[in-house]
Amino acid sequence: GELIMNTDYTNPPDYKLSWEECDKITAHTLKYYKHVVDEQEFTHVDDIKYNKKLKKSIDFILKYLGEDGDN
Repeated sequence: GELIMNTDYTNPPDYKLSWEECDKITAHTLKYYKHVVDEQEFTHVDDIKYNKKLKKSIDFILKYLGEDGDN
């Protein structure tokens, strides 16, 4: 059947995924974003501080998810 995603964040999602699978998706996405920040060829001077905080936050969440060893 067709998968319809509920975008109302005050209610549970319509799709059925385990918490473990959601954590894997979240970890993969955060690792991807961290990689994108690391690979930027030009970073505006105003973004350097922001990017450092972003990476620190991503690392915190990855550690919480048990994914801190391979990012």
